Formats: sequence, C-alpha cells, structure tokens
Amino acid sequence: LEWKETMGEGVKVGIIDTGICTGHIELRNRIKDGANFSGGSLDDFEDENGHGTHCAGAAAGVGNNGKGITGVNPDALIMPVTVMQSDGTGDVATIIKGIDYAAANGADVISMSIGGYGYSMAEEQALLRAYETAILVAAAGNDYRCINTHSCQLNKKNANENGPMFPAAFSFVLGVEAADKQGDLATFSNYDDDGATFSTFGEDKLYNYELRAPGVSIVSTYPDGVYKSLSGTS
Repeated sequence: LEWKETMGEGVKVGIIDTGICTGHIELRNRIKDGANFSGGSLDDFEDENGHGTHCAGAAAGVGNNGKGITGVNPDALIMPVTVMQSDGTGDVATIIKGIDYAAANGADVISMSIGGYGYSMAEEQALLRAYETAILVAAAGNDYRCINTHSCQLNKKNANENGPMFPAAFSFVLGVEAADKQGDLATFSNYDDDGATFSTFGEDKLYNYELRAPGVSIVSTYPDGVYKSLSGTS
C-alpha cells in the first residue's frame, strides 16, 4: 500500500527517551537536532536500550521506502533527546533538562513514553513552559493501575496501588492508554476510570488520561537496523 496523505511535513517531534538508533534506515534522514543528558557526550544520542528507537519509528518512521514500517507521521522530523539510562531508568532532574531542551529548540510535539507515580512540582513547571509552544504527549503506564487511588479497585490488587502516572496525568499533557486489537483497553494498560473529559480530582489538579491508541504487538524500529514487536502505552 502507498502512503498518500501528508500528515504534517516538517513537524518536529521531540522523543524524550533512551535515544535512537541514528543509522536505522527508517530514521537516519529524519533527525533534526537532539541532545544526550544522561551522561557522556551531549551530541551522542545513540540508543543502547531500544525503547526510544521503537517509539521514534512508531511516531515518524519513513513511508514509501519499501522497508519495514511507516510511522504515524512519516513526514515528521525526529529530535532525539536522551534522558534515560541504557537500563531504562532515569531521574526527574535529567528529564527536566530534556524537556527544556526540546522546547527551546523548536519541538512542535514532545513525546514522553516515560513516567513515574511521584509528583514533581519542578517537572510540572518545566512542562508548563514547554506547553506554551508544543503539544505534550505521554504514556499512561503499563501497570494496570487506575488513575484514582480511592475511587476504584484493581483486579487482585489493593486500591493503594492505584494513582496517577506523571507526566501523563497532567491536564495539559495528552495521556495515552493502550488499546488491544479490538479497540478495548489492553490488559496491562493504566486507565482513567472516569473518562477522558471528566476528572474526580480537585480543580487544582484535574488529572486524567485523554487518549487510547493501539498498543499491542506494535512493530517498529529497533537498534542494529532491525524491527521488533512490542506492547505498551508508549
């Protein structure tokens, strides 16, 4: 099939993650700017984990090249911003550096397939700054947790294990749940029990997840020039 529709040529997508495989055929001609804040050289954002590469391909893998996959927006530019270590861990201070960099360097969309259950005022303030110029998107998480700690129970889990995933839960960030192949909530996905347009949290928070997108057995780019099928809210 030929991808015929242009979906935003030149849109710059900041991938706040583990870096990307810069030599992958689906990505190498789409890279614009980028930085590594997780240690080592600032301009070396080679992915040693795989997660960032997979997310980048899903977002903006090249179309109509007779290879592998086509991203959601194959005409987009990719800004790799490494904030996570090779083992997939990271800290809020480094993530904030990455958010500030992406916003300052013209990211139209900032994609964050990362998160945690601890609230950070500094992170929220960085995201509010970025929100002035960019669309913010984040993964809801893969722990089958409800966003509301007290209003819903999980199957075989205690209510105390519920709670919002940040930054996805912030009202100005598009929080993304995962859907299975039938369009239903994936069995692993965190979820918002009161829906995308209402929040039981107070007016000062309004935490919610707004979107649901395919997240089961997604084939995308991976280091060493290969492709891999993964599942998740990322």
